[in-house]
Amino acid sequence: MTRPADYRDAHDKITVEIPSEPGIYTSKLIAQGKEIFNWNLMAVGKIKLMYTSWEPKKLEVIAVDRISGHPLEGVKIIIQSEPRTYGE
Repeated sequence: MTRPADYRDAHDKITVEIPSEPGIYTSKLIAQGKEIFNWNLMAVGKIKLMYTSWEPKKLEVIAVDRISGHPLEGVKIIIQSEPRTYGE
């Protein structure tokens, strides 16, 4: 597949205000004057997971408050390689 001769790279940055209430939200991006669009899902919760990998096969995960960024104590984080059925 080759690009047309008049193809130009273009980058636009948009800012979206994240809803303050936890929930599942949808957003729809529509190209101006085109019938091209893209749906996205946004999950907003009270907790955010921060993670980093310092070594191969080692992952550091910290649960923080989404608004303040302060670490949360007593949070159980489950990391799994296989999907689980809800309620297991």
